[in-house]
Amino acid sequence: MLKIFKKRDNLQYEFLPAALEISETPPSPLGRTVIWLIFSVLVIAILWAYWGRVDEVAVAAGRVIPDGRLKVVQPLEEGVITAIHVSEGQRVKEGQVLIELDSTMKNVEVQSIEKALETARLERDLLKKALQGEDIQKLVEESMLPDEVKNNLSSLTQLRDTQYSTEQKSLSLLVLQYEDQYDIEQSNVKRLEENLKLLQAKEQNLKALIETGGVEAANLKRVGKNILILEEEEKTCKELYDAGAIAKKEWQDKLNELELAKKDYETQKAAVSREKSTLELNWKSAYDDIKLMEKQLDVQKITAEQAENKLKEAKVELEKVENQRGVSSMDLVVENDKKITSLEGELEKAEKSKQYQTLNSPVAGTVHGLAQNTIGGVVTPAEPVLTIVPDGTPLIIEASLLNKDIGFVEVNQETAVKFDTFSFQKYGTIKGRVVYISPDSVDDERMGAVYKMKVSLEKNTIDIEGKENNICSGMSVNVEIKTGERRILEFFLDPIVKYTKDSIKLR
Repeated sequence: MLKIFKKRDNLQYEFLPAALEISETPPSPLGRTVIWLIFSVLVIAILWAYWGRVDEVAVAAGRVIPDGRLKVVQPLEEGVITAIHVSEGQRVKEGQVLIELDSTMKNVEVQSIEKALETARLERDLLKKALQGEDIQKLVEESMLPDEVKNNLSSLTQLRDTQYSTEQKSLSLLVLQYEDQYDIEQSNVKRLEENLKLLQAKEQNLKALIETGGVEAANLKRVGKNILILEEEEKTCKELYDAGAIAKKEWQDKLNELELAKKDYETQKAAVSREKSTLELNWKSAYDDIKLMEKQLDVQKITAEQAENKLKEAKVELEKVENQRGVSSMDLVVENDKKITSLEGELEKAEKSKQYQTLNSPVAGTVHGLAQNTIGGVVTPAEPVLTIVPDGTPLIIEASLLNKDIGFVEVNQETAVKFDTFSFQKYGTIKGRVVYISPDSVDDERMGAVYKMKVSLEKNTIDIEGKENNICSGMSVNVEIKTGERRILEFFLDPIVKYTKDSIKLR
C-alpha cells in the first residue's frame, strides 16, 4: 500500500512545473549517509592517530669488517709483481703462494755466485795437486776451468811482481770501501736492535696491563668497594630514619648517592671492556711488529757479518801484499778456501733473498684488502700488499651514526641489522648490540659530521630459504637502533608546528 501511495506521489511531482518539482521533492537519504560515513571515518582515523604509537629508530649505514687479529703480508725487498695467485675474498691455506715478484735478477745473481764458487773449488783442487808435486801447467791445461782462469793460473808467478803495486792500491781502496759498508751495516743493526728493544718493552708493558686488567679495572674495583660502603651507610641511614633519628632527606641523599655509584659501576664495566679490547689489539700489533723486526734484524746481521768478513778478508789480503811479494802455493790454497767461504755466504744470502720473492700466506684464512692488482706493479719493502683474515675471526659492523642521532644512542643498546644484499622483508634482520661509539665526530663528505660506531652481531649467518649463509666481510648494511616511541598524530603535526614556530620568528 505504501508503495502505491509513494508511486502516486512521484507521479504527482512529475506533472508539476520544474521549479516546483525540485522544491516539493524530499531530499535523498543517500547523501546524508555518505556524509556521516566520511565523518565517522575521519573521527576513527584521528583517534587511531592519537592513541596509536610507532617506534622511532636511528639508522646508521655501515659495512661488515673483521674484528682485529689480521695478518699483514709485506715484502722484505723492493720488487716487480709477476703473478697474483689470489683475489679479494678468496680463502687460502697456510703457506699458500699469494704473490710472486720478479726473480730474474736474483736468479742471475745466484747463478753467477754458483759459477764463481764452482771455479774457486776447481782452483783449490788444482793448487792442492800442485802442492803434491804435480805439474801446475799440465794440470791447468787438462782442467775444465775457463780459459781465462787457466791463463791466470799459468801466468800467476810472472804477474805477482808486476801487479804488486796495483794490488796494493786496489786493496787499500777496497778496505776503505768495506769499512764504510761495514759501518753502515753495523749502524743499521744497532738501530734495529734499539727499535726491537723498544717494541719488546712496549709489548711487555701491554701484556702486563692485560694481565692486571689496566687502569679501568682498578677503577672498577674502587667503585665496587665504594658501593659496598655506600650500601652499609644507606642501610644504617634507613634504620636511623625508621627509628626517627634522622630526617628523610638525609636517608634519601644517601640512597641517591648509592644509585649514582651503581650507575658509575655499570659505566666503568663498559670502560673496562673497551680498555681490554684496545690493549689486546695493541699487544697483538706490537707482537707482530716484533716478529717482523726480528726477521729484518736477522737478515741485517747476516749482511753486516758478510760486510765484516769482506773487510777482514780485504785487510788480510792487503797485509799479505804489503808483507810479502810472493805467495806460496799453500797461501794460495788458504786464500782460495777463504774465497770459497765468502762465496758460500754470498750464495746463502742470495738464495734466501730469492725465496723472499715469493709471498706466502702466514695462516689459513681469507684474503682481504688486496692493495695490488696490477701485473708489473712495483712494491716497496714493508709495504702492506694484502691482509689475511684468519679463520675464526669474528665479524663486526662499523657504521656511521648521524650527528642528530648521537644523543639517543648509547653502548649496549640492541640493534636490528639489515643487509643490502638480503631483502629484510623476505629474510629478516640479525640482532646486534652497540659495543663502541667514538668520543668525537669525524667529517664525512656525503653525510657531514658523523660518529663511528661498532656493532657486534648475534650470529655470523643468515637463514636464506632454510640454508644458513655466511656473512662476509665488506657487506654493506643499515643498522637500526630504537630510540623511543611517538604517536602517529605527531608525525603529521610536527611539520606544521615547526613551520608555524619558524614563521613566527622570521622577519
